[in-house]
Amino acid sequence: DSATIDNNIGSVDPVSGSREVSPLTTTTYMLTVTNDGGSVTRQVTVTVSEPSVPEIVETIPHHGAGIDDSTRVSNMTSFSVRIEDPDGIDITDPASIRFTIDDGIVGAYTRDLGDHSVVRVIKLTDDDDTQVTKLWVAYDRSNEGELEAYSYDTQINIKVDVDNSAGREMAQESYSIKTETEAEHDKAEAASPKTEPLDVSDPDLEDPEYTYNAGIKVTSGKLKGAKIIYNSNESVKPSFGPTKEVPSLDAESDDIPMNLQPPNVFSTPVKLIIPYRGHSDVTDIGIFLFSGNRWVRACNADGNVEADGEGWMVPGSRANHNKGKPSTIEIKVYHFSAVQAGDDGPPDSSCFIATANYGAFSKTFNVKKLERFASIYKVSYLAFQTACVHKMLIFSFILALMAEGFIIVRRSKNRLKL
Repeated sequence: DSATIDNNIGSVDPVSGSREVSPLTTTTYMLTVTNDGGSVTRQVTVTVSEPSVPEIVETIPHHGAGIDDSTRVSNMTSFSVRIEDPDGIDITDPASIRFTIDDGIVGAYTRDLGDHSVVRVIKLTDDDDTQVTKLWVAYDRSNEGELEAYSYDTQINIKVDVDNSAGREMAQESYSIKTETEAEHDKAEAASPKTEPLDVSDPDLEDPEYTYNAGIKVTSGKLKGAKIIYNSNESVKPSFGPTKEVPSLDAESDDIPMNLQPPNVFSTPVKLIIPYRGHSDVTDIGIFLFSGNRWVRACNADGNVEADGEGWMVPGSRANHNKGKPSTIEIKVYHFSAVQAGDDGPPDSSCFIATANYGAFSKTFNVKKLERFASIYKVSYLAFQTACVHKMLIFSFILALMAEGFIIVRRSKNRLKL
C-alpha cells in the first residue's frame, strides 16, 4: 500500500501519516492512495487570505470642502475619518491612529489616540478594543485649549496614518478643507431656523439605550417641530443651519431639508425628529441624506439602512410617529449632514423594467448627466430620476400591449396610426 501527496510533498504513511504545509498562496493538494484493489484520489484546498490594510472609506467634512465647492465649513468643525479593516484596529495602542494637522498658522502638529481630550473613537461594531473592524475617529480642534477653534477663511491640511492590529500600515492619506469666512459665519447665524431648548419634561429625551439630557427644536416655519436631541457632554454642540445652503430633495414638496451643523461625529448618536408635512401616515416615507454633492437614500420605508447610509444612521433606530401635526420620523445618526424625508422613489440610480413578451432590460442612468440636466432645468435630481422611471414604465407597458395584440400599428402615407 502507498499514499502520496502532490505539490512536492511526496510519500506519507497510508495508515496514519500526515504532513504540515504552509503555502504562501491558496493551493490545492491531491492525495493518491494505492493498494491491490486500485487507486483512489482526494483533494483539499488550503486558502491563504490576502493580508488586509486599513482603509478610510469616508471623511467628515469631505475632502475639498470649501475649496472645490461652496460647502460652508464651520470654524468649529471637527475632522473625522471612518475606517474599516477586516483584521481590526487596536484602539488600546495610542499610535495606531495619528492625525497631523497644519493650518498654516501654528505650524504642523500631531495627535494620536493617546490625546483623549481631542481625539475620540466611536466604535460601529461590538468588536474587542484590540480588533475593531469598523469605527469613526474624530479630532476636535475646538478642545485644544490655547489653540481653540480654527481661524476663519483658513485652509486646513490633515494627514492620517493608521496601523492595524497585525502591524500593517495604511499608506498615508492627505485631506484639505477650508473654513468659512467671518461674514459667511454671521450670515449663516442670521439665516438659521429659530429654535429654543427642549423642556426637561419633553418625552423625546427618554430613550431605552442612550442618555439624552439636551436638545433644541424649531419653533416656526416649514421645519416647525424638527428636533435635535443629544447628550450635553458632546464636545461640539449640534445645531440647525440655514436650509438654503442645501438643495431641496424635491422642488415640488412643501418639505425642506434639515441642515444639521456642524459636520461632526458624535460620541453618543444624536436623535433626530424629522417632520413630514401633508402626510398623517409616514410609514411609506424614506429618509435621504445629502452626501455633500447629491442626495442619496439612507433608509428605506421599512427602516433598513441602505448602503449610502452606513456609518451615518444607527441601524434599527427608525420610529414612525403617525397622525401628528405634523407626523414625524425619528432616527439616530452618528454624524451630521443634511437630511430630509421624502417619497421612497427609485431604489438606486438604475432601473429594471420587465414586460410580458419583451423579456427584460436594464438601463443604467449616467448619474452626473442626470444631475446636470436636473440642475439646468431647476428640477431636483430625485424628482427627475423618478420621472424618468415613470416614463420608461409607460413605454414598457405600451410595448407589452402591442405584443399581446391589444394595440395594432398601421402605417399610412402621412402618419402612423394606433
